[in-house]
Amino acid sequence: MEPLQDFMINISHDLNQPLNVIKMVSQMRLRDIKNNKIDIERIEYSFQEIIKQITKMSELTDHLRKSATCLETSFGYSNKTK
Repeated sequence: MEPLQDFMINISHDLNQPLNVIKMVSQMRLRDIKNNKIDIERIEYSFQEIIKQITKMSELTDHLRKSATCLETSFGYSNKTK
């Protein structure tokens, strides 16, 4: 497999996994609300999990941005249009 393709697959997976967790947790809490089964502790835990997953994605995108800047500095590569 081409290195760029492998990289893209890994990045896609690393972003998709937290998104799936966020979706699943949100769906469960919505179901609880619809069924009048509101449990503040579960809701609090769910929000903490969502924040944790968002933090993972944020760290990944920050790392990608820093890597792109490093490539630009090291190799003179620029994605900016003139």
